[in-house]
Amino acid sequence: MRPAKSSNPEHVRRDRREKIRRQRLASPPLKSAYPRLAQLQLKFVFADGSPRAPVAQTHILHPPAAAFFHFPCGFADCDGGFELAPVISELANAWTRESVRHFECHGVRARDRATGQHCGLKLECTIAMHFANDLAA
Repeated sequence: MRPAKSSNPEHVRRDRREKIRRQRLASPPLKSAYPRLAQLQLKFVFADGSPRAPVAQTHILHPPAAAFFHFPCGFADCDGGFELAPVISELANAWTRESVRHFECHGVRARDRATGQHCGLKLECTIAMHFANDLAA
């Protein structure tokens, strides 16, 4: 008989982090998942209605990078994140060069673990795609 899993929130968060780590390792390279894509640029701007929102981020992915598009919440104490894979797939298959999308974090910050209140951090993500035929021109 297997021992029952702990309901310890830290255990749950550790399992979630490990699952995401395994998914990243199992992801194919960008050049395999999206052969026409030469570069993917993601610009993140966060807002939570306070003057202390996380700083903006830019991620530039080249063909050898893993085609893994789960990004953690901008707050270090939050267990949530943003899943961009469906949007990336949609835009790459439509040959869209640039798009702005909005997301909201549904994770829980450390200060709110007792109440379970969602983080609510808003992400404005500018996605710029450069295709191989763009670079040849």
